[in-house]
Amino acid sequence: MGRLRVAIDARQLWELGIGTYVRNLLGGFARAGEELDLTLLLPPAPWVDTWTDPAAAAAGFPGATGGPTDPQAGPSSPQRVTSIWVTAGKHSLVQQITVPARLSGRGLDLFHAPHYVCPLAVPCPLVVTVHDVIHLLFPQFLSSGRRRVARFLLAAATSRARVVIADSRRTADDLAALFPRARRKLRVIYPGISPSFMAGPPDPAQVAAFRAARRLPERYLLYVGAIRPHKNLRLLADAYAASGLAPEVGLVLAGETTADRARLATQLQTDGGPGTKLLGRVPEADLPLLYAGATAVVLPSLYEGFGLTAVEAMASGVPVVASTGGSLPEVVGDAGLLIPPEDQDRWRTALIQVVGDAALRAELIARGRARAAEFSLERFASETLAVYREAAG
Repeated sequence: MGRLRVAIDARQLWELGIGTYVRNLLGGFARAGEELDLTLLLPPAPWVDTWTDPAAAAAGFPGATGGPTDPQAGPSSPQRVTSIWVTAGKHSLVQQITVPARLSGRGLDLFHAPHYVCPLAVPCPLVVTVHDVIHLLFPQFLSSGRRRVARFLLAAATSRARVVIADSRRTADDLAALFPRARRKLRVIYPGISPSFMAGPPDPAQVAAFRAARRLPERYLLYVGAIRPHKNLRLLADAYAASGLAPEVGLVLAGETTADRARLATQLQTDGGPGTKLLGRVPEADLPLLYAGATAVVLPSLYEGFGLTAVEAMASGVPVVASTGGSLPEVVGDAGLLIPPEDQDRWRTALIQVVGDAALRAELIARGRARAAEFSLERFASETLAVYREAAG
């Protein structure tokens, strides 16, 4: 097959979660050594973050900027990039008309939607990435009406798609159980992580300056991710409060809190007690410094479709304590401590252990770095391109 002509829905480019997935995928393409004609659907300005990736910047991806030398970056691929700014909301009915119309006549080989809420009538084969099925597995977190909508949209996307990418084997298995007809379309591709986490530890002076600017203690347990009920953060806060680690060792929660979850954020501060600090969203450029300053990273989620922050932490040389929820055992393997998400006492014990046992931390750091090396951008891009060729063929 010749040069692939691919449109990617990048309207969530500056968000966490799916936005990180899209940025890392584009960064992988910049290193893939394959010629691509890429049409990117982009959100209107202003964008809310920076994207530091020298290879992506050299390839001409919108918003990407240069930075420190990237050990993963070879010569960048000869990309041809076209940007289409789309004002239609990514969850709106309007997108079902406007996006296909904007893509019509471009001779595309395929359209890649990084979320199952996607325009279905695009004028070419469709590839959809499904990151998790939390909405259907944990009905207590959604109204019955929203669950019905989520099931309908997932069914429609997996039915329309020629290939469905799942972030993990666990997500693929859950999708196959919920939508058996999609089983033959499922392909598991683990996401890759940003080159900023693979460039080695930051300068200790920079880490200390960041910690001082953010008023962080010298030692802290770190959670990175959205403040949502299924992230199981109230159990984490209770386990931390019972551990006796505060205030010498802090609990830092870094992630977005939407207005409808403000009460949860307030409750976490109360439950965790002294030493608990909510940072809100941390710019991507600062994340390596935030990770590098942490004593350990904690992920108590009831379910994760992949768990990118676990891989980022391992690449950063930080021990990981994660739950057994969803794909986390699959992703972390023996490189972290794995604790059942409902067992508060074992979480309390694990927090004390990872803070107090220097030999354990050293062992987890070594295992984590080796494990994280498996999640490169090159592999991520190569496997995704193989799916593109399959779908386009």
